[in-house]
Amino acid sequence: MLVSLWQVRRSLAVCFGLARKGSIFDCVVATPDAPPPRLVEQVRSARALHVVLGRAPEPPQFKPKRPAFRICWHRLRLWLLAPYRAVVSVDSDVLVVNNIDFLVQRLLARDPG
Repeated sequence: MLVSLWQVRRSLAVCFGLARKGSIFDCVVATPDAPPPRLVEQVRSARALHVVLGRAPEPPQFKPKRPAFRICWHRLRLWLLAPYRAVVSVDSDVLVVNNIDFLVQRLLARDPG
């Protein structure tokens, strides 16, 4: 399943909003599959990094009543991003009105490593 266009575009809108508010941290658009090629250039123009996480293996006892709940396992993979000491997950339906760098800074202040 390819990530839908509207999901990637909404994620890019969040990245543009964070950049406009002066964020100094990377904005990573993480998707389970590769987005359509025409969106790759838009991701670059938003100064965002794109990461294809792949599909997370589901436990055998996990039987969601709605297929949309399968994305839960994908979201948990965000915390496996190796080069980052702190990860703040922001949904694509967020409207950025202020800089949120303080969230990452607090996480980094707690982590001595």
